[in-house]
Amino acid sequence: MQIFEPPRSKDAYSAMLDFIRWFAAFLVVLAHVRHLHFVDYKNVAHLHSLFLKGFYFVTGFGHEAVVIFFVLSGFLVGGGALQKLSQQRFQLGDYFVSRFSRIYTVLLPALLLGGLVDIVGSQYFNLSEIYTNVQQYNIGSMNTIIANNLTWSIFWGNLLNLQNIVVPRLGSNQPLWSLANEWWYYVVFGLLVEAFRLKSRAWLGSLVAIIALAIFLLLPINIQLWFSIWMLGVLAGVVSFKRLHLPAWVPALLIIVALGFSRLSHSDDAATTNMLVDLLRDILLALVFCFSIVALKKGSFRFPFENAQRELANFSYSLYLLHFPLLVFITAVLHDVAGKAFFVTPGMDRFVWSGLIIVLLYFSAWIFARCTEYYYHDFSKLLKRSLYGKPVK
Repeated sequence: MQIFEPPRSKDAYSAMLDFIRWFAAFLVVLAHVRHLHFVDYKNVAHLHSLFLKGFYFVTGFGHEAVVIFFVLSGFLVGGGALQKLSQQRFQLGDYFVSRFSRIYTVLLPALLLGGLVDIVGSQYFNLSEIYTNVQQYNIGSMNTIIANNLTWSIFWGNLLNLQNIVVPRLGSNQPLWSLANEWWYYVVFGLLVEAFRLKSRAWLGSLVAIIALAIFLLLPINIQLWFSIWMLGVLAGVVSFKRLHLPAWVPALLIIVALGFSRLSHSDDAATTNMLVDLLRDILLALVFCFSIVALKKGSFRFPFENAQRELANFSYSLYLLHFPLLVFITAVLHDVAGKAFFVTPGMDRFVWSGLIIVLLYFSAWIFARCTEYYYHDFSKLLKRSLYGKPVK
């Protein structure tokens, strides 16, 4: 398997980042399918085969995948902004138009479609009470009553990325929590970069910095703390190791070891979690990941199926935002129409059904992205042309 062999440089590095993006999204989907369709590992003690241990281990990387998302976001967005600043090309308006286009081209239709799916499911496919009494199943990734979170006020709060800040997440869409983090990291960081750009006009730069600080202080403590993860990605985006030349397999192995350590030290029991311990563990993973992607910047290696990596990454955001409402809906329909129970003991029948569900989720997300995410560049250009009154390349 020739994944880490020379030569190849920039294209291979981009393909590697694309792979990380789509594979992290896949790990999130995999974790959520397992959480919903299979009982917790502690409840299958009599079936603890090596295969099942591997299955539960591999499907438990959802949290680590989100940490990787945050680092990549800081690396690509924050690092890119600082590079533009160093070249005197940073413009706050362009920055926010680009971020707004990237987020909202997918977010608005995803909220509408996800909410509609939840409403239809709660009204017509709720014999299992998954939409109204999911607590009876004690599913870790579903801890709210879905039907209670389908109001217009919650919709508008989520549209403004105030979920888990002012309002709960819309309906069943649990992954929306991380998008609020992401959006406010964009806002705070963009304002801080603008404040630095305006250093020659001290009063204006100070005002912008004060606004950034005020926004940051109004955010919940967990969003504030995990900003450090995002900022590590920013740091990775602007530094390089000029004298460090490692074989590509070394950083790859470091990432695998760090992921394994994080997974083994991470507790799925909310009652035993500690915010500071969780943060330190995530920082350790982020540091290893940052070191690895920086070490690979100057590396010479090949990465297989570059076009396929790009295609899978191109709809990973749509998959992330849409998969959970669709997963809950498909699960509810299978329960009511086909008599397929969920949150059950692992078995071959359930593995097959889960695989088919994942395929359906991917196909649906791809179709959705073809109508939304694929056009965010065009939407960004349209906004800039409307704001600036001139064509944008």
